[in-house]
Amino acid sequence: MTSETTSSGAPTSKARNTDPRFSKLTVGVCPDQWGVWFPDDEKQIPWEKALAEMAEAGFEYMETGPYGYFPTDPKRLQKVMDDNGFTVVAGTGWGILHKAEAWAETEKTFRAIAETHAAVGAEYIVHLPPLFRDDKTWEWTDDRVLTPDAWKLYTENANRLGQILKDEYGLKMVLHPHGDSHIETPEDIARVFDATDPDYVNLCLDTGHIVYGGETRWR
Repeated sequence: MTSETTSSGAPTSKARNTDPRFSKLTVGVCPDQWGVWFPDDEKQIPWEKALAEMAEAGFEYMETGPYGYFPTDPKRLQKVMDDNGFTVVAGTGWGILHKAEAWAETEKTFRAIAETHAAVGAEYIVHLPPLFRDDKTWEWTDDRVLTPDAWKLYTENANRLGQILKDEYGLKMVLHPHGDSHIETPEDIARVFDATDPDYVNLCLDTGHIVYGGETRWR
């Protein structure tokens, strides 16, 4: 897992940048970087192979990606991460917030993710907004622009979900701006964070998606 040492001979983590300007940054990994976007898909590599390759590459910190790709039983997840030298810092889930009829399923999904990840010592849960186009066919599946009522429900449910995760599981919810979702453009991002409670809703920065959404300062 390490290939360098400090002046005292102690190993230096590959997850830490040795340049003092960037030493506060910790580099982690997630299944997305190994081409994994779904809990199960025949085109994806097995999680055991992905995890071994991530460890061989020198990563030590894990965001577990789509819930169900890695084991969901906390004891088993902890063991496989320990065996490969990983600390779990976050879990991730998709969930619809702007439709009242979808709330029950979204809450159920995130409670399951929270139970697993709180038990293995994670700090964050990443909320991925659903796309308004199908991620394989690119056909439209939802309105690009939400109505005022739908947007109001979106932010109310973001607060609601963030409060559940923080108050009941001790986890911090972060929203992930995503291409072809309702949190895509700089205006979308500003709007959602202006309307939500920072105690319960924060940002998962993804510069690639933000540039895709039209932000030019990251180019």
